[in-house]
Amino acid sequence: MISDSLRKLQIEPTRILTFLTRSDLAPMPSKSIITASLTPELTAMIAAKVASGRYRSASEVVRAALRLLDDHERRSDHRGGTPAVRSRNAA
Repeated sequence: MISDSLRKLQIEPTRILTFLTRSDLAPMPSKSIITASLTPELTAMIAAKVASGRYRSASEVVRAALRLLDDHERRSDHRGGTPAVRSRNAA
């Protein structure tokens, strides 16, 4: 399924993705370009999410993931830090 998604989107698994945030897709104060090197598995995951129709672009997938990461870290901070910090403190 993932390889089918990659073929449909013509994405090579080791490709370096460049994300352009556009104000018409997500209201942001300014536009920025970020280039990220991703593993083939992460590239395939993004391609599958876009192919599912839930997201219109790789940028939307990455923005959603970053929002979840931010929320997760905020919740972790309320419980005494990130998991790595908690395990160091417990040792």
